[in-house]
Amino acid sequence: MHKSFLIYLPSVLLPRLSSFVLILVGSHYLPADQFGYFSLIVVIGEFAEMTFTNWTRISLTRFGSGAAMLPYDLVKRTFSITAACSAFSVLVSAAVIFAIARENFTTVFACVATYIVSISLLRLGISLNQCQDNKVAASSIESVRAALTLAAGSALMVFYHDFLYASLCGSLFNIVFGILSVRIGTARTTKEKDNSVDLKTLLTFAYPLILLAMFSYMITSLDKALLKSYYDTTTLGHYSAAFTFARSGFDIIATAFNIGGFVVVSTLSNQGRHDEVPRFLSRQMAHITAIALPAAGLFIGSRQALATTIFPPDYYDAFVTATPIIAFGAIALNIKNFVYDNAFYIKLKNILQIPPLAVGAGISAILGVVLLRAHPLMGAAIMFAAGSIASLLATALLSRRLVDIPLPLKQLAASALLGVIGWGITDRLQAGLSTMLSPYLILALQGAVGGAIILFSTRMMAKADRKALA
Repeated sequence: MHKSFLIYLPSVLLPRLSSFVLILVGSHYLPADQFGYFSLIVVIGEFAEMTFTNWTRISLTRFGSGAAMLPYDLVKRTFSITAACSAFSVLVSAAVIFAIARENFTTVFACVATYIVSISLLRLGISLNQCQDNKVAASSIESVRAALTLAAGSALMVFYHDFLYASLCGSLFNIVFGILSVRIGTARTTKEKDNSVDLKTLLTFAYPLILLAMFSYMITSLDKALLKSYYDTTTLGHYSAAFTFARSGFDIIATAFNIGGFVVVSTLSNQGRHDEVPRFLSRQMAHITAIALPAAGLFIGSRQALATTIFPPDYYDAFVTATPIIAFGAIALNIKNFVYDNAFYIKLKNILQIPPLAVGAGISAILGVVLLRAHPLMGAAIMFAAGSIASLLATALLSRRLVDIPLPLKQLAASALLGVIGWGITDRLQAGLSTMLSPYLILALQGAVGGAIILFSTRMMAKADRKALA
């Protein structure tokens, strides 16, 4: 498990790092409206591609994993269905672009269509290698692609100040490395094995995954789509930069815990040790919040220094206004995804994830209609946070029928208290030293205080774990 984790680690971190650095470069070297279009292309492309095409890759992994050489019929059918789904995704994206970005329809559509086709090819090729346990090829291709996309995309932003070149450059690298990954993966197929998976089975497998993806992306992306439809790409650019910065760190924290955590939960369930599953998931929630809640306090208290030192001045208001709300929405969504959703996975009841996501998506949409016209930045952030929290609460209630996960109340209270203390100290540092020290020094002091509090929180959790296991 550790070997597999280390092999895949670069392919997980580098794409995230690449996206994060491109946000910083784009916010500095692209005009705000151009950066807004750059963000919109990713939002629309990811929504359409992941909603209507991702299920084909999951089905390939589900029905093809474990074989040294995949059946050629299965791979061929998956490629044909993926091509059809990608074409449908492009049509859906065209309708969305016409609705919210018709003033620049041709250019945005060209970028989104190229993005969808290229990313579908790349992701299918990587999935083809992963399900044949070709870890090194899959990880290497994704890591090198991310590094080259970062370097070339940043250079194009710096020299041309236009979203078009950076977007098409990323898609070009997707196509090149997608073709490479497909060639490597298809070299290990065989025509000697019969394919027992028919189209009806694949479609039955698909429809819950499509609904899950659609509602999930409504919670995480509808705020940006409605913001663009009510306002302009400049407002969207400001908000998108704040959203990405506020959410990314919390996603990495939770994902890091769940990489090994889900394996442990699955093992406990497969071995019939069902009584241990709720306790483990409760501890996982405690560990995630032991870092996330103090980190949120640090983030909120230091957001003014962060906005001043990292982003251009015109991004300041969006960053200071939206990021505290987005941070709590990100924490809620990660607890849902990496604690309570595990109950559905181990009980093979994935379809039960749909109602909580539908509730969250509906609340998000209603709040968007009510709030966005009067309060664009705060309204968009509230959309995301409220949808995430509603989905978390609904998931927690529904999952109790399957796995009754106890709330680690003492640990949650301690983590929340440390978060409040961290916020109070860092906020006072900002207020007391803003006229005396540069924002960089203030941020360094705030980081030192926040880091010490997070370290203390994790030590408390480690001590609680040792006591529980004693």
